[in-house]
Amino acid sequence: MNELLKKIYEKVISQEEDIFQMDKRINDCMEEYISRYKEDFSEKDMERIRDCVYYAVLTSQIEAFQMGMKYTVKTLLSILADL
Repeated sequence: MNELLKKIYEKVISQEEDIFQMDKRINDCMEEYISRYKEDFSEKDMERIRDCVYYAVLTSQIEAFQMGMKYTVKTLLSILADL
């Protein structure tokens, strides 16, 4: 099920305009934070740090989507069981 939800997120949800806007806000925030360290690291190291942070954020977005879907279904099933 997680693989199916991951595919739905990657192929459908991630292409929505509100997700593009969210990604821009997150990217701006990450760049602002990461840029604080540009004097401490080489450009190559900064790129590695950036890659790690972006990967962690993408993984978090996918996991959050999956968790949200699961709780939505659980809530709907609970409501239907009470009818």
